[in-house]
Amino acid sequence: MGNKPSRNLCRLSRECKGRDDVVKDVRALVHDDDVDVIVICGAPMIGKSMVLIKAFLEEQEHLDSDNVFLYHNFDDCKEDDVHRAEESWSLKINRFAKGEASDNKVKYKILLDRLISSYENQVYLYLDNVDMLKKWDKLAELLELVKDSVATHDTLKVIFSTSTQVPEITNGLVVVKVPVLPIEHISSLITNVCVSKQVT
Repeated sequence: MGNKPSRNLCRLSRECKGRDDVVKDVRALVHDDDVDVIVICGAPMIGKSMVLIKAFLEEQEHLDSDNVFLYHNFDDCKEDDVHRAEESWSLKINRFAKGEASDNKVKYKILLDRLISSYENQVYLYLDNVDMLKKWDKLAELLELVKDSVATHDTLKVIFSTSTQVPEITNGLVVVKVPVLPIEHISSLITNVCVSKQVT
């Protein structure tokens, strides 16, 4: 159970080429019992979100439906307002936390703890564009939340994308770097796409 990225992002991730090995690495780490946090790292616009979304969709499709998959894109809240961003994040958590619905103004930390505690099976949090939190000086707060949450709940896995170098907040943290594609690989991909779309 859970939500999905937008239809447009799902479509773009299916069209993303040349990142299958990185997606495979991320998915293997999701199944590694010694890994709690997976950081998909790389330069801006290099394809981190596409890797995260592709891994999310493939895992959601193949794993037991009793598991909880929650995707959140911190770039969804375009307003330059930290309170609106936190409210959006809280609303999403609130939808999946069992029990009586909470006021959306309840701190998302409390909601997240309740969400994870609500389920006996694994909870997977896929957090996209966490760099957006830097402009509100909230990235360190999120990392602290992730650190505390994985230490408290052994049923939680957190996968997030960032262009920022992340400190080792837990022993179970692994960084997966999204490399620049070689020029010849890019040329081959463009040629293949043009042929498949019959572009001359």
